[in-house]
Amino acid sequence: MAILVLRIRGNINTPYWAERTMQLLHLKKRYNATIVKEDPSILGMLYKIKHYVAWQKIDSDTIKEIIEKRGKRIGNSEELRLDEIAMKIANNDIKLSSIKSIRPWFALNPPRGGFKRSTKRMYTQKGVTGENAELIKLVRRML
Repeated sequence: MAILVLRIRGNINTPYWAERTMQLLHLKKRYNATIVKEDPSILGMLYKIKHYVAWQKIDSDTIKEIIEKRGKRIGNSEELRLDEIAMKIANNDIKLSSIKSIRPWFALNPPRGGFKRSTKRMYTQKGVTGENAELIKLVRRML
């Protein structure tokens, strides 16, 4: 399965190690999102920055919807087959960063209607950050 990662908190008072980890995941600004492979090294990075990002496993239909609405094309790219790309990303066959015609991150808007939970707390403590079971609903409000 692929994992959708969303940066919730901004750059102010972020330690160097957390900022560097988020840069490696292509999360340079607030409300940037990316799709990464489910891998022990990636999960270690996510647990390291769990107070700054939210993540959840994602299926191919949601991947296709995000790429259609927020995927920035680079250069003169021919018509992409989004169904095939979404299936390959969901099955961990390819990485989003290996596709040269799409940027490896998505710039989202703040959620319509605002956050329903605190952005300063973990999901298990009635917040948003960390492993969030309701992240897909939140991202759909951000598209």
